[in-house]
Amino acid sequence: MAVSLKHAFSSGKLDGADTSLVQPSNWNAEHTLTIGTGKILGRAASGDGAAQEVAVAGALTLTSPGGVPTLTGTGASTGKAIAVAIVFS
Repeated sequence: MAVSLKHAFSSGKLDGADTSLVQPSNWNAEHTLTIGTGKILGRAASGDGAAQEVAVAGALTLTSPGGVPTLTGTGASTGKAIAVAIVFS
């Protein structure tokens, strides 16, 4: 599964002649997801909610012993539990 970022709404209208305006094709297009260096996407705040950039202070290693994904790291932590979604396909 690849990460995808699109609006929930998709317009069926055609683009207009004025290219200085946001066009329906811009709205419908796949968007770029930008993340900072030394960060992973996860959730450091408690409860369900939007994904957050979580700082990575050291090296991360992803292993799959016995088919169970395990993410381990070294270095300083934020002092909070971090939930990270790991998808194997």
